[in-house]
Amino acid sequence: MAAPTLVVAVDLANNSAHVTDFAVEMAGRLKARVALVHAMTLAPGVRADTIVSAPGKEAIGALDLLEADARKHTAALVSLFEGAGIPTELVLGHGAPAEVIGNAASEQGAFMVLLGAPKTSRMPKLWGQDLCTAVVERCSAPVLLVKRTEKAEQTYSTAQFQMMAEVDG
Repeated sequence: MAAPTLVVAVDLANNSAHVTDFAVEMAGRLKARVALVHAMTLAPGVRADTIVSAPGKEAIGALDLLEADARKHTAALVSLFEGAGIPTELVLGHGAPAEVIGNAASEQGAFMVLLGAPKTSRMPKLWGQDLCTAVVERCSAPVLLVKRTEKAEQTYSTAQFQMMAEVDG
């Protein structure tokens, strides 16, 4: 019998550390495998076929840059789970987070999805709707919202910071 799969939604801004800590404990107790899911979206106005280049570096497509950045920033998370003896797969998707998470849960045959319970006032500003509600609507598996127990400092990945700088001018 195959191990059950726990889908864990993560971001690159360290806002999901409380979710991953909880997931390591839960997956270990249940002897589950983990699919870490991260949704990637291009900055407004950046097309998928945009080529990004920097002096001394090879030119790369915008989507490839996002994926490389996501793999770089999630490597420590993958190592955290694998170091605890938990089989782990990184699932990267392009598009709206709720859709990416829902699709991954379906494709992975997840028995549960873990999602951070953010401040509800911020989510509509970021995605135009409440992410938690959108994930629940798209998943056939139960969705467990993991509440943050202490206030974490807001951080951003390199790609997120670059996109915000371009948008803000």
